[in-house]
Amino acid sequence: MSYQELPKVLGFRNRAHNNKVQMKLETALENKGLIKGIDFISEMAFIRFGKRFYVDIGFPKLKIIVEIDGNSHKTRQEKYEDRQRDKLFSKFNWLVIRFTNEEVENNPDKCVETILYEGQNWY
Repeated sequence: MSYQELPKVLGFRNRAHNNKVQMKLETALENKGLIKGIDFISEMAFIRFGKRFYVDIGFPKLKIIVEIDGNSHKTRQEKYEDRQRDKLFSKFNWLVIRFTNEEVENNPDKCVETILYEGQNWY
């Protein structure tokens, strides 16, 4: 792998206890006709310089990453780390869309609309 490339997609991490909020968004995506494992990948994994990065939901064909931020992402340190990851992915033409748990919990369909809209306009 060239050092100029972003991590290639490795597949997914099998988490037995997927976050309920994430599952709610995945269900909303499926209700719009998107197919898990084809159109989007839950817990998508990347690798770069031997380090693995996992994202909540990835759309490999669109080069879009969706992250759902819970309470742990509200600290100054976590916000900084999130920005660093976002910069890494954007450097390689991946769009990162972040939603809070509350946004997904309260209106998963609006989150799906945002993803689909960005997907049409991104790549």
